[in-house]
Amino acid sequence: YISSFKSLLAIPIINKLTSSRYKKGGDIPEAYKACSPLYNVSNVPTLMVQGGVDLFVNKRHAYLLDSALEQRNIEHKLVYVKNGGHVARLNPFFRNKIIYPAIKQWVGIDAGEAAN
Repeated sequence: YISSFKSLLAIPIINKLTSSRYKKGGDIPEAYKACSPLYNVSNVPTLMVQGGVDLFVNKRHAYLLDSALEQRNIEHKLVYVKNGGHVARLNPFFRNKIIYPAIKQWVGIDAGEAAN
């Protein structure tokens, strides 16, 4: 991802969040790994929502995290929104048909019960 064009948008944000000074082509700061869910898997139930056309988070990363959680037997669920972007929840179709039902199921709310 760091070598992709898309990273030009993300690098300044990640630098700010991690107090890093990474520049494209340089060594990746340890602070990047320190804030990565993939490098910090813990026994926390995890619900992930991944857009298939997300410009900021590559779907491969979601699958890597899903695999890491699976290997450690940590309760988790990956909800893949095929044509969703980074903020798929802003699209009423994705939000109401895919994302909200997945969240309700994850927290144990009956969809019919939640509508009342």
